[in-house]
Amino acid sequence: MTGAALPEVFGVLLAELESHRLEVALVPAPRPRHECHAVRVAVSRNPTWYRRLCAWFPSSRRRAKSLPDTRVRRANIVSILSQLAEGRPVRSQYAQPLARIASTLPALGVAPAIPPQPVTSSPAGEQLSEGLPPWL
Repeated sequence: MTGAALPEVFGVLLAELESHRLEVALVPAPRPRHECHAVRVAVSRNPTWYRRLCAWFPSSRRRAKSLPDTRVRRANIVSILSQLAEGRPVRSQYAQPLARIASTLPALGVAPAIPPQPVTSSPAGEQLSEGLPPWL
């Protein structure tokens, strides 16, 4: 099973994972070498705990580049967190590591250890984070 982590904590992890994902955009290169030269820049990132989980389960396949690769699939983690948040037992290789991650979070009702950058207004100027917990 998952130790002493409460289902509500898994719900917080699930909400954080669903609201944050890696997004990459192309921007003009700082030192262009040719016309239309662009580079990739991370606009937003996965939660820190999810990146750590991915690092714990590296893939065994060979890659042409030395970029990180993982056996973890986001859809599997979302499914497991949903089941854990409902209090259902889960038989998965990821259940124990997720319980370990959940146990490191501060007490429920307090933002996770590394909160995302808050967005307080949209380009139109209206408030976005009103009435939401600080980690969402």
